Amino acid sequence: MPKIVKPWNIIGTITKENAKFSCLPESTPICTGVGGTMQSMIGCGLTDIGKAVDVAGTASMFCVSTDGIKPELSIPDSSLIFNSGMLPDTYFYWEYIWGGLALQWFRDKICKKVGNSAYYDAMSDEASKMPPGANGVIFLPYLTGDDGDLSNAFGGFLNVTAETNQATMWRAVLEAISYDYMGVTDIYRAGGANLDQITVAEGGSRSDLWNQIKADMLNSKVTTLKKAGNAVMTNIVIATYAVGDITDLEGSLDSWLEVKKVYEPNPTNTEYYRKVYNMRTQLVHEEISSSFDLLEKVRNEKI
Repeated sequence: MPKIVKPWNIIGTITKENAKFSCLPESTPICTGVGGTMQSMIGCGLTDIGKAVDVAGTASMFCVSTDGIKPELSIPDSSLIFNSGMLPDTYFYWEYIWGGLALQWFRDKICKKVGNSAYYDAMSDEASKMPPGANGVIFLPYLTGDDGDLSNAFGGFLNVTAETNQATMWRAVLEAISYDYMGVTDIYRAGGANLDQITVAEGGSRSDLWNQIKADMLNSKVTTLKKAGNAVMTNIVIATYAVGDITDLEGSLDSWLEVKKVYEPNPTNTEYYRKVYNMRTQLVHEEISSSFDLLEKVRNEKI
């Protein structure tokens, strides 16, 4: 029967051979550790029931903590994933949102600013001058298809006019990703989860514009942390606890959760985004869904 070990259990040491390529001293203790998802969740404060976290990266993880399996959130159509947490009696549901890929694509392929992280801020500064809704421009973020009922969907901009500029398109990309958050939020709330406040961490948390869009769309208070790289911090704390340098694991994990900024939802924007979300859902899933088949044939047609 396999032996069950905890993340902080020492399971071996660095051998002489491993020391050569790991750059770690020989005999350095090795603990079990945890998976990346659990590292991020615990490091963002999901140590109590009823919290919500958005780990916003290339593939964002949108999570809520619960007191165990919730039948209302475990229905097959929800697409949510259930995990037990690293700490005793901690559990959470989560969903992937493939947002950061679209942001990187727009920066690298459209703006020709490959690898220029500062350009995200430059585009957001200009896009923040645009009104909610990006003047009606809608972005379809399905650059790699969709894992739901739109498996052959594509990416693209709709409602583009001669007045559409880069800032408008950037805001449309941010809003398109956030509309996916709205769908997941509706599932969470229908299942009884509390999303009055959401903590946003990692790279996506640095955008004031995107945080405010999320607050408005999700009708939730959005908070960011002064230390946003929480997966790495969790690894450090676990390792320190494993070798006995600290004795209060949970207290150490919570010690860096200092709020950086709070974004309050704007009721007018929340009402507006809900109307557009409903129209966008109808457009994508009913009006043009059949067009994806024909457009796929166009993409695959060769000379």
